[in-house]
Amino acid sequence: MKVRSVVISETIFLAFVFLLVNIRSLIFWSLYPPTDTITEPAWREILLWLLALVLMYYLLIKHSLFETYLQAWRQQPLLIGFIVFSLASIFWSNTWTVTLHRSLAFVFATAAAVYLGVRYSINKFLHVLVLLGLVILTASYMLVVASPALGTALNHPYYGAWRGIFWHKNQLGNIIPIFNLVFLFWCFSSNVRNNLLERIAAVLLYVLSIIMIFSANSVSGYILVLLIHFAFGAALLWLKIRHLM
Repeated sequence: MKVRSVVISETIFLAFVFLLVNIRSLIFWSLYPPTDTITEPAWREILLWLLALVLMYYLLIKHSLFETYLQAWRQQPLLIGFIVFSLASIFWSNTWTVTLHRSLAFVFATAAAVYLGVRYSINKFLHVLVLLGLVILTASYMLVVASPALGTALNHPYYGAWRGIFWHKNQLGNIIPIFNLVFLFWCFSSNVRNNLLERIAAVLLYVLSIIMIFSANSVSGYILVLLIHFAFGAALLWLKIRHLM
């Protein structure tokens, strides 16, 4: 039962973090949430961050990682200084409530990122990203098919360009290449090479992500995909020939 509660808490925490990091890019949330009063959506977002951090503290204790987490912070004095500077900018901001909201979101996202760094190995984090990419792809495809008025752009000159669950086609075009790279890595990972079903799933997700990028009609997305594939090809070539040099 204890193991199950930890797994559930970890799942909720990851869902919270990835949702909150992208929340203002998603169609069901305001791009510029008002911050004038405590009841505004912006502060509900901060409340969700606080709940996520409570879960993070619980997980740090359960995984016996609290001291490791603090040590990771101690090794990054420049990052701490940058965070303090971000918070201090409230004092010279023309709209201090907006600055406070953005600064808190930045601080909480950084705190969560440090947890992810100490909690997961590269391979485990790759699997987390695969699942996240699967959720985003599935939700975006479903929205495009079920409700084109929400899932595609309706204004000239980008009529029909896919935007999925995001406000703008460029947001979709910029984030999906990241998951395209994740699926590409997954295709070449040793575990997948030994499992036919996983390899088929990895290739399918890779192809679906490519289709989504080109359907978004986003030039920045096209450039990112080309750069990612060039870098991936160069890395593979280096791994093949470095022992000869």
